[in-house]
Amino acid sequence: MVCSGRALGCDLERKRKAVQVALEHQLSFHQTLFNAMPIPVYVITLKGELDSYNNAFSAFSPSICVKRCIFHCSTGVILSRISSCDPA
Repeated sequence: MVCSGRALGCDLERKRKAVQVALEHQLSFHQTLFNAMPIPVYVITLKGELDSYNNAFSAFSPSICVKRCIFHCSTGVILSRISSCDPA
């Protein structure tokens, strides 16, 4: 089977767009689930930085300053627990 370069390029572009649409849909779905949870949920990095949080956490702690204080105060405890689980 022989494909022209142009046809192959168009096919790859169509597949890329389809994958991008699917990923955007999946991200939207996960964000909707994350924000629909009625309890405050947050994600921090291994460095102790606030990465993301849901709408319930925003309502629980509306000030970003308060959020930062929470994470600065609790980072040591959280990171020590994460470190103790690290097999390395």
